[in-house]
Amino acid sequence: VIVAFTGEDYGVLALGDLGAAGQTRLMRNAGGALSELANRPLLLKVAHHGSADQSSQLFDLLSADVAIFSVGQNPYGHPTKKALDQAAASGSIIVRTDELGSIAFRFEGQAWKISSAGKRTVSWHQAEPANLVLISGPESYFASRASRLIKDKLRASHEDLEVNEVADGEYSPGLIFSLASPSLFNEPRLVIIGSASEGLAEDLEQLLLEPAENCTIVVRIPNLVGHNGKLKKQLSASALNVSCEEVKKDVDRIDFIKREFQRLETPIDQPAIRALVAAFGSDMGELGAACDQLANSGVPKVSLAEVERTFQGRVETNAFKIADAALAGNASEAIRLFRHGFATGIDSVALTAALSMKIRQLARLFNDRNAPAAATGMQPWQQDRAIKELAGWSEPQLIELVQLAAQTDFDVKGASRDPEYSIEKLLLAMAKSGQ
Repeated sequence: VIVAFTGEDYGVLALGDLGAAGQTRLMRNAGGALSELANRPLLLKVAHHGSADQSSQLFDLLSADVAIFSVGQNPYGHPTKKALDQAAASGSIIVRTDELGSIAFRFEGQAWKISSAGKRTVSWHQAEPANLVLISGPESYFASRASRLIKDKLRASHEDLEVNEVADGEYSPGLIFSLASPSLFNEPRLVIIGSASEGLAEDLEQLLLEPAENCTIVVRIPNLVGHNGKLKKQLSASALNVSCEEVKKDVDRIDFIKREFQRLETPIDQPAIRALVAAFGSDMGELGAACDQLANSGVPKVSLAEVERTFQGRVETNAFKIADAALAGNASEAIRLFRHGFATGIDSVALTAALSMKIRQLARLFNDRNAPAAATGMQPWQQDRAIKELAGWSEPQLIELVQLAAQTDFDVKGASRDPEYSIEKLLLAMAKSGQ
């Protein structure tokens, strides 16, 4: 059974257990109705619990705002990676009942709003006030967003919210009792603790026996080492757990961008989403800031042209791109990439280490260019490239370059007041023979 209906400004489509062949027939026989749904903010219930038997053409045609995977524990591998990837590639926000339990949807302000009353583990963008909230995971940008979301939700209901923040390493045993205790007028209170410290787990365990009225306690758990791991193990069952996992796949970055623009109530087309992923994919903080800038630019819909106009010349800089430009003899490009990287937070010590590694590769091959890759510690493609980069180098030049790399390493670790100059000097030396 397939169910489709439209409200005044939205659409809903539930595909039941319809497989790929049936989905193809549906597009052939009801293409007009599907196109009408696709032109509205669409809520799509994915077929058959997210099995692999799906039509990517249907996902692309619908480009649903939200894709629901109704699934629990099962031996079949549902939802499958294929179905999840298809939904993400079409720009849908993915919602799963195996992660959130029972889910409620409402259409408000030209966007779908999602709430869950099921499991006690939610993603960062679903963070909400609770007696105890544990924000776990390595992605610090998501963690800060989760804390801010909780604070904003409390402030929306309580203008007189009292906020106390305890920085990482500054908690002392017993402090939570004074921070959580009500004042004379019993104003709502929010306590944010940067990380677990000695005594915090025991203090919270005691406090939760009789939770403080109108008090939300948020603890950041960046890892599971030491006191952080102990607190997580002891108290996760009594807390709202907020997950801030590192984003490693482009489909998850697409999901993030789609969600941001839905939150900011600004439409964006698919080519623009792909361009943002390509330009800012390695830093979620920069990606979030880019989404915010575009959504507040005043354009009715963000297009590829708008992304290119706003972020023209944006490059992803890394140490190996800088080294490759220098050894190719392109000194100006190497310096440009370095200055861009320096301005956006590239680590000078890590960069120098990468440059030194490239120089050592050249030195290893100088006297034996036919050495097997296993003997030089390089992959075959790395060795082929290094042999080409050796052209034009003399032994005295290479010795001087090795010595300069050692001095640069010394400088960036504190010996020089201007490590930026030392790195630029090394890059110019690397580029000299490639010219």
